[in-house]
Amino acid sequence: MQTTAPTNVEGRLSETSVLNRERLLHDTTNVVLVGNPNVGKSSLFNDLTGLHQSVINAPGTTVEIFSGFNRNLGIRLIDTPGTYSLIPNSPDEAVAVETLAGVPGSLTDAGLQDGGVDLVVVILDATALSRSLYLLAQVGQTGLPVAVVLSMQDVAEKRGEAIDVDQLSCLLGVPVTSANARTGQGLDAVERMIENSLANPSYLAGLPWDKTAPGFNQAGYALAQASQTAVFEAESAENETTHPCGGTNCQPNSPSNRTLPTLVEGEVDEADRAAMIFDWIEKIETGLQEEKIEVPALSASDKVDRILLNPLAGTFVFMLAMYLVFWLANTFAAVFQDPLEGLFDAVGGWDFTVPAALLKIPFTDIGIPGQDVVLFHAPSLADGLVAVLTALGWEGGILQGILVDGLLTGVGVVVSFSPLMIVMFAAIAVMEDSGYMARVAFLGDRLMRTIGLDGRVIMPFIVGFGCNLPTLAALRTVPDSRSRMMAVVLTPYITCSARLIVYLFIAQVFFAEHATEVVWLMYFLSIVMVILGGLALRPIFMKGQKGAPLLLVLPAYQAPRAWVLARSAASRTWAFLKGAGKVIVVMTVVIWALMVTPVAGEGRFGDSLPANESAYGVVASAMATVFVPAGFGDWHLTGSLVTGFVAKETMLGALAATYTNADVTESDVEAAEGSGEATPTMRELVQTTFEKSAGSASAAPVAAFAFLLFVLTYTPCLATVAEQKRQLGWRRTLAAVGGQLAVAWVLAVTVFQIGKLFV
Repeated sequence: MQTTAPTNVEGRLSETSVLNRERLLHDTTNVVLVGNPNVGKSSLFNDLTGLHQSVINAPGTTVEIFSGFNRNLGIRLIDTPGTYSLIPNSPDEAVAVETLAGVPGSLTDAGLQDGGVDLVVVILDATALSRSLYLLAQVGQTGLPVAVVLSMQDVAEKRGEAIDVDQLSCLLGVPVTSANARTGQGLDAVERMIENSLANPSYLAGLPWDKTAPGFNQAGYALAQASQTAVFEAESAENETTHPCGGTNCQPNSPSNRTLPTLVEGEVDEADRAAMIFDWIEKIETGLQEEKIEVPALSASDKVDRILLNPLAGTFVFMLAMYLVFWLANTFAAVFQDPLEGLFDAVGGWDFTVPAALLKIPFTDIGIPGQDVVLFHAPSLADGLVAVLTALGWEGGILQGILVDGLLTGVGVVVSFSPLMIVMFAAIAVMEDSGYMARVAFLGDRLMRTIGLDGRVIMPFIVGFGCNLPTLAALRTVPDSRSRMMAVVLTPYITCSARLIVYLFIAQVFFAEHATEVVWLMYFLSIVMVILGGLALRPIFMKGQKGAPLLLVLPAYQAPRAWVLARSAASRTWAFLKGAGKVIVVMTVVIWALMVTPVAGEGRFGDSLPANESAYGVVASAMATVFVPAGFGDWHLTGSLVTGFVAKETMLGALAATYTNADVTESDVEAAEGSGEATPTMRELVQTTFEKSAGSASAAPVAAFAFLLFVLTYTPCLATVAEQKRQLGWRRTLAAVGGQLAVAWVLAVTVFQIGKLFV
């Protein structure tokens, strides 16, 4: 689609000095970044915008675009999805094209107050110049002013293939500068180039503009035509003759050369357009004397790839890497999770404890012997709030319940996720920045294609066995939006560590002699559910999409930059806390309200009520009827499922709390919550509950297994729902949650009804 420029553009241009060019069409100056995947575009965007950036969905899509503000220049930068071509093969690539074209309704719609495209900065890969030049040529045909940043120049220099920046600028007719976003080298030059290009726009030389080319911007073309006369008038008045080749000094004292490219009016066949671009690329490379006949020697990256891309050795290395990631998440990050949560909601203070596992070398007993080490004890915000309320004479009331048991508990749950998220995001960033992530995608591509996805989701999926939340967050980096949505829907079927204690508890009660095999079976069934779910969803999400092979360019290995990794992990974690945290806090307050609302007995609203006398108990009892066909239609069990919807790690504690009239001690609850251990008291109570709900003692193990299947397949926790909502929107999220609950119920009912026939 095409847009038209406002009718007063030409008149306003004629009154404006080109070298002091102000924003003419809109209030916001927009600079769009375009480049191939893994070329350093997003790193450059992060460095130019710092913390002044946000993530938005392109209008009408689930494709994410990063928008940021550069305070030095007073401009907005827009980071488009990485693409190899402007001929779109996916929604993400289509968004990049629409952003360049400024189509109506897009982020850069020229009809919007903050729309329009003032400059396109194309990032070229110095180690793969031909491929990058193809995208640059397509951008050059859109009618928009262009500037070029040359990345990976340091890697090219090590290979003896460094690009002459001045010569490249002269050949292209636009300004070119070299920058390394990973080290910060050349960022000042990039800002100066952008500033000069906005004041003095340049257009790619050697190729015509093409109205039928993808991404052609009608408003940009009209502005260029209108400004041409003003440009020459300004230069004649200043008697300037030293601005060839887009303003570089590669040919000092030569006449100014600002003739705009010609415009092709008629329809151009795509094959003819491609042939013309390839001819242009050949001329550029010839001008750079880049043609080489000899076969280059194997680089260091190529030698490493002989190991990491080997199906056996590469898989072994990947599993070791994943073990390290899980260790960091489950051991190191876990050190900070409980203290952070306790800092907010632990009435009576919280302990900072170093677990014994952290003090030993993995797979060995080497280390400091003994149990967990408590470093210090400190009061919480809840303690401070209770003290203030007590001083005011408002202790123990509804206000304390809302603030402490509702609000602070919800905030504590949200904040407790941050260490885990930071560790996982940092691990993912290391793999991305080092170039290893592309190799992981290559290794896992064949497996993922069996369910309609590609290898780029393999690493996030494996992370899900630790926690589903980092998986969902990591999937935001998957380029294809349809693959991303499908993977987001499948993620809850990956069994996380929070469900492990439930598996252990039930297995100890009903399958004591085969508890290990039962837990292993649940993990195996988790993988089966992902595969079956993918096969079922493939016709929905991938309808009409051809099974094209995964196109990946393996970047050279590089040492990750610590500051970039830290900032990336922090910004992604903060985005989660802001987005998902609101939903979690609200729902935590709702759950608290249900638990303190009396529906039986003599209690009052806000009192600590027995579970069966609260609205929470009523909801659990009402749900019990639904699960009678599954063999666990008892309010004790369904009540734990309701709490498990908020967080699976709370299921066993909630289950124990429902037995208020039994001899359940605090140690019973702690054993269940902490390690999934079934004490004799809890074992007897749970066995009796299942026997009653299943109808007989012989059918109780079948009902227990059906219960485990339901835990495996229904929604992992409220945090994952919040993150799904952030990526899919409420409509798709509710459909996904409803589908998961339906599948879980059908599986549980089927297993129980068939299983009890054989006992």
